[in-house]
Amino acid sequence: MSGAAGTILSLKPFVVACGDKSVELIEIQPQGKKRMTAQAFLAGHKLNIGDKL
Repeated sequence: MSGAAGTILSLKPFVVACGDKSVELIEIQPQGKKRMTAQAFLAGHKLNIGDKL
């Protein structure tokens, strides 16, 4: 999978584009907050495939 950097390609698993490649996010730590699983992050943030982070 590929796309513009930061574009959400999949929500389960949580995959984000990084140029001509992609990366699966397992854990996320929003600025100023505690580290959490990607699925816990998605439960509190309504994101869609194609959105940019």
